[in-house]
Amino acid sequence: MADEVDYESDTAMAVEEEEDKPQQTRRDDSKRVLKGRGSGSAAMDAARYPAESGVFEKLKPSSSSSSSSRDHASALRSVEGWILFVTGVHEEAQEEDVMDAFGEDAQVKDLHLNLDRRSGFVKGYALVEFEHFEDAKAAMERMDGQEILGSTIHVDWAFRKESADRRAGRRANRR
Repeated sequence: MADEVDYESDTAMAVEEEEDKPQQTRRDDSKRVLKGRGSGSAAMDAARYPAESGVFEKLKPSSSSSSSSRDHASALRSVEGWILFVTGVHEEAQEEDVMDAFGEDAQVKDLHLNLDRRSGFVKGYALVEFEHFEDAKAAMERMDGQEILGSTIHVDWAFRKESADRRAGRRANRR
């Protein structure tokens, strides 16, 4: 009566058998071409990059960094007074905090505490101006290394004369 109908053709069965076999499409790494920075053998060459440990050059501490050997003779007066550069100011410090800390012994003529525009916090430094040299010197010696709001500050002259050896070195390099 009725013949059986085969819905799967022979070609479909052949395709299924091919899919079951794992294909090995492995590329040969020697033929692979790399492009861009750092792909060559010189990228990690020991002769080109000798400091594999991550230690490069270190700065020698300057003699003017310690408070005991400060050279107050190199300080320069600005047009309006003697200005101290204060670093390490806490980001939440207010002008009143810095003014109170520096104004204990002498009168502070002016104070600039710059704020970051995006965050509204203090940038971490301040400029404190005094009328007289002696007042600025005393404030610098007293406040250097002190803490304001838990942050240790460092105080130095904002303007200084250059040392003779630095000036001579700069002139020699002009040619």
